[in-house]
Formats: sequence, C-alpha cells, structure tokens
Amino acid sequence: MKKINFSVNKSTLLSGYLANFNPEIFEDILEIAYESVIAGNEKVSNIVKSEPTLFSKNTLKSLLLNNAMIDIFKTRILTNEKTKHRVKFFETFRMTFALVDNKFFLCFKALGKENVIEGMKTKRFEDIIKGKPFSMSQKMSKEISKLNLTDLPPILFVGFKKTTDFIDFINLQYYFDEKIALEVTMRNAATSNKLDIIKPKNLNNDDDASLAI
Repeated sequence: MKKINFSVNKSTLLSGYLANFNPEIFEDILEIAYESVIAGNEKVSNIVKSEPTLFSKNTLKSLLLNNAMIDIFKTRILTNEKTKHRVKFFETFRMTFALVDNKFFLCFKALGKENVIEGMKTKRFEDIIKGKPFSMSQKMSKEISKLNLTDLPPILFVGFKKTTDFIDFINLQYYFDEKIALEVTMRNAATSNKLDIIKPKNLNNDDDASLAI
C-alpha cells in the first residue's frame, strides 16, 4: 500500500462529526481510496483504448470510471482485516456511499473545471453542497436508522481531477453553504515533492464530471 501525505488546503470551523477532523486517523482507509482512484482510472483507460468506438461518449466513460473506482475500493476494504469492520456500504439512487467509523460518508466524484464537484441541479445535489441532510432511498434510510446515530454523517468527496488519460490530483472535499469548507490534498509520499503529483496536466478537458448525484 502506498504511503499518503495529507495537506490541508482549506479548513473552516467545523462542528459535529467533522470537528477537529484529522485525516491521519483514517489513513489506512483513505490510502485505499487514493489507490482505488489510480487503479480504477488505469483499468478504465485500458478498456477504453481497446474499444474506442464503443466508449466514444464521455458520459459512458465517466460512469464506467466511477463504477470501477467504487468496485476496487469496496473489494479492497472488505478483504482487509483492518478496515472491513470500519466501513459500511450503502446504495441509493444509483449512488454508493461508504460510511467510515459511523462518522462520515466517502463518495467518489470527478472534479469539474473549477476543481469542485459538479452535478445535475437536483434538490439532492443542492442539499449536499449546502451541507444539509440529503435524501436517500427507504432501504438506506432504514439501514441508517439501525445505527442509532445522533445525526446523519456528512459526505466527504474523494474528488479526482482527470484531464487526459491520467489523474492530476486527488482532494478530499466537504461542502457547506455551497462552498468548500474542508479540503485535504492526498499525495503519494514518494512523489509529494513534485509539482505534478500523478501525471502531467493537460487543461483541455472535455470529460463529463456531472454524473452520479
């Protein structure tokens, strides 16, 4: 497993589950999330290159990429003795949420042009970026109620910026009042002193980042 460095880019005064948030407490889980983004992108890039006509639409590639990352993350979490009892997975409205230590949800999401998540203008999306409790399916609601939580945990996005075949960077983001309230950059410790952490950037990005919410 790669050793990941965490760098806090922005942190407002947070309360509740995210008060005094320290990513190093969740290092093993966040490292798996980081690796899942890289591995998922590599897997999908190879698939797309093998069938370029079949995957010519960006929307399809984005959906495939998100699913690959989630699948790898879930598999690695549940086959790891140190993490499998700390993360619970929930499905709702074609979304997968990973509840970590009953404190916050992790959700994989591509970052758009302004390096923030983008989504369809639905009430669910608006609630999420305002930091409000989000709507969920009856099944997920019933499963969450069994945990006897004091409040619905917030969502931390594993936000990844992809501009060509490669991932430029990965940021952990929490949104409140329609702005980023917490942002932590996750970097491979072996290359964290380099300007371009994963691969060189290309600003000509036409990929669809607005899926999945």
